[in-house]
Amino acid sequence: MAAKERHAERLMLEDAVLGVGVGVSSEDPSESVVLIYLEEGRSHSPLPADLDGVRTEVIRTDAFRAFGWNEPQQQGCSIR
Repeated sequence: MAAKERHAERLMLEDAVLGVGVGVSSEDPSESVVLIYLEEGRSHSPLPADLDGVRTEVIRTDAFRAFGWNEPQQQGCSIR
């Protein structure tokens, strides 16, 4: 978490970077990694293989938006 927090703002300056998170290594489930989400098909500058000694993994994906985060909560249901 500390490595992600120290570097997330700088990584997010890259237009192709959609998000930065922390997860489990795809190669070693006992190892944590910093996840860098890149928009599929967009060019980007070289990304670090590690941040402060913590490995990074790149996940290429379509653009996404987090729903329900930092949005006003609505009361009740209005489905018709």
